[in-house]
Amino acid sequence: MVSPADKAHAVRAAGEIALNFGFILAITKFTQHYLVRTRDAISRNIESRRE
Repeated sequence: MVSPADKAHAVRAAGEIALNFGFILAITKFTQHYLVRTRDAISRNIESRRE
C-alpha cells in the first residue's frame, strides 16, 4: 500500500521533471532559432561581400 506522503512526493517529483524538461525544450528551441538567424546573417554577409 502506497502512503499518501509517498504518492504526493512522486507527483511532485514528476511535476519537477516535467517542468525541467519543458525548460530545457524552451532553451533548445530558442537556441536553435538564434543559431539559424545567426547563420542566415553570416551567409547574407558573405554573399554581399562577393558582389
